[in-house]
Amino acid sequence: MTTKRPDLRHSVVAVAVDEEPDAERRPLLSRSSSSGTPPSAKRLARTPRLQVYLLFAVVAGLDSTIFMLSLPLTRVYESITCYQWYAVEQPGVYPDPHSVPEDMCKIGPVQEKLAMMRGLEFFFMAAPGSLNSPKHRTANQWGRRPVLRLCVLGLVAAVTEVLLVCQLWRFVPLQFVWVGWLLTFVGGGAAVLNSTVFAMLAEMVEEKDRATVFLQLNIAILTAQLISTPTTAALMARFGATVPIVFGFSVGILSSILALLVPETRSSRPICKPGEVLGVDTSPSEPPPETDKSGALSVIFQTLSRVGSLFRSPALLALLGTLFIDTFTSTTSVFVVQYISAKFALTIAAAGSLITIKAIVAIVFFLVLVPAAKSSLQGRWYLSPKTSDLWLARAMIACSPVGLVLMALSPNLVIMAAGMVLVALSGGSTSPVRSVATGLVEPSQLSLLYGVINVTQGVATLVAAPLLSELFGVGLRWGAGWVALPFAVAAALSLVSCLAIWLIKP
Repeated sequence: MTTKRPDLRHSVVAVAVDEEPDAERRPLLSRSSSSGTPPSAKRLARTPRLQVYLLFAVVAGLDSTIFMLSLPLTRVYESITCYQWYAVEQPGVYPDPHSVPEDMCKIGPVQEKLAMMRGLEFFFMAAPGSLNSPKHRTANQWGRRPVLRLCVLGLVAAVTEVLLVCQLWRFVPLQFVWVGWLLTFVGGGAAVLNSTVFAMLAEMVEEKDRATVFLQLNIAILTAQLISTPTTAALMARFGATVPIVFGFSVGILSSILALLVPETRSSRPICKPGEVLGVDTSPSEPPPETDKSGALSVIFQTLSRVGSLFRSPALLALLGTLFIDTFTSTTSVFVVQYISAKFALTIAAAGSLITIKAIVAIVFFLVLVPAAKSSLQGRWYLSPKTSDLWLARAMIACSPVGLVLMALSPNLVIMAAGMVLVALSGGSTSPVRSVATGLVEPSQLSLLYGVINVTQGVATLVAAPLLSELFGVGLRWGAGWVALPFAVAAALSLVSCLAIWLIKP
């Protein structure tokens, strides 16, 4: 589950963004408020930076949980799968999964089953975010904080069920971990959580700062990965899988408690005005839906109409296509540790250490090079924020095909690490792409835009997870030379993404 959040990511609309334009344009550091601003908005204006950091801490903490659980759970899945295979092929050789040496589990049949196990698990992780009923009504009626809490509750319940299945492996089939992730239907899972956080951040920053704040969130996630991955690898090397699992789960519980402290970012003014649907005010210039339709049918028709209006923009379509392919290719991260472990005959803990190298380089890139490049584009070349974000996105996306090719053809760990770094850098393109897309729509359409982005990324994950796992299995069956098949396919698709982003005019 070393996934970009599931860069990441996955219902027609996951969460509503504030309908009022002033909420979208509210600066990160506001010193004063107009006399007509509601009390809650004044409090928001006084403490936006604290809210931004609190959101960063929640997301980074929950991501740390996933990162810390990924390596040991992969090993647990592998040991259980391996034991079950030997119990059929060589009965009585090993008494339980813990007694099977890890190097005995690198055989093709075991790795193929493990790849399918992980791929379908990622599929079920993404499904609730993509298929869940829209959360915009909850956000409109009760605010975004309840949506955030529901997401966290669902994630905690899912992880708890997964750990219980692993503990009760003698009585419960390992495939029941897939059922656990369906519990995230409670809030929508990581995809709705992501969308909610982006919505909250978009309310607190100006357009010129939006991409920077989104990148800072990416840095917070990479920092969590940088800290959690080597910590987990060290704990695994000394204590096995149990201790890092307990530690990671504890971090998740603490992050969930922090989520309870996140304040509501919406103002206290009435959220829904008559005729408003999905954060869009149905003005007199736009005829309202037929009054003889039921309320639910009216919402559906209005939603489809608004979505169709977004799809009339070629630039927005290109950006959505770019996000789809980026999410598809990033799903290869689900298999990267297993791929390295099988290709170079390493333990899972040792293979996971390469993730630390990737995180260090990516943090330096996003923390130093990206802000410097953006400052130069805007200051020296006098480009607008939207244009500078577009050029940054183009540069980052260009790293993806190169990195994936290096990973597919890597003869040694150095080339593999270089490819992983380039793929990680390309993952940062999501932030400027989101920022460019946000600048193409009216503030009243932000709710709809983020919902469409959420669905686009969710569908990409639902397609990629089973497809790439099957390609990985095919590669294992065809022989060692084909084990990189999913990375080769992802590299070819990323070339299409590079072309799509260049179709957008600055």
